[in-house]
Amino acid sequence: MLKNKNNIWALLGLLLLSANASHAVVVEDASSSTSVTNGQTLSWAHTTGSAAERLLIVSVSQVGRDNSVSSVTYGGADLTQWATESSAFPVHADIWFLVAPPTGDATVEVTLAESGWAVAGATTWSGVDQTDPLGPASVANGTGATASVNVASTADNIVVDVLAWAGTGATGTAGGAQTEYWNDGVLVRNGGSVYGGGSSEPGAADVAMSWDMSNQFTYALVAADIQAASTTPDVTPPTVDITAPTEGEIVSGTIAVDAD
Repeated sequence: MLKNKNNIWALLGLLLLSANASHAVVVEDASSSTSVTNGQTLSWAHTTGSAAERLLIVSVSQVGRDNSVSSVTYGGADLTQWATESSAFPVHADIWFLVAPPTGDATVEVTLAESGWAVAGATTWSGVDQTDPLGPASVANGTGATASVNVASTADNIVVDVLAWAGTGATGTAGGAQTEYWNDGVLVRNGGSVYGGGSSEPGAADVAMSWDMSNQFTYALVAADIQAASTTPDVTPPTVDITAPTEGEIVSGTIAVDAD
């Protein structure tokens, strides 16, 4: 009878479990944008790279009391709406997403419920959790010279936002820690315009996403946390050569576990 056999296999199990799962880091791949004046469809080319664990985000900023985003597609594949926010004016901000978008060039197409004025942009990301790509959305709306929300995140994640605002001669600037991807406006009438902007900021425990505007304007802001993928180390099972001990003999030796 091998008195030490069970202890040996218990030791092997502990060694394998000690190789803890880690997380990938969310990385921006590409961005693009367009706008439309009194139209129902926004259509533009976007290129997705070949990095693993991809996510496509499409953000839409538009104005119109009864208008909304009916659908978003990329290369014919349907995106899912993650969050939308509207102000009383009203302006509307939307975030839509697609897990594992195809690589290469394809067309983003945003269809509005009716003709209107809108700005839209797309970003692709890698290193993203393919099961739970986005955390809960944070939203805000109102009238003022600053729009902001706070988002709970972590160091490996990225927080993205989209802002819609309207006014005459309006300008907007993303917060100092944010990276702007687009910031554009389209004239509606009588000098008034609707504007749209999109940005990102590296994740942390509490991320403040903010935009400073040139005056008191009506706005809607949506932000979401892009969640990094978990990665399980590649553990090479050890090869163990065990010689059956005699009764009462102590077995000793070294077991090497290679975990990448």
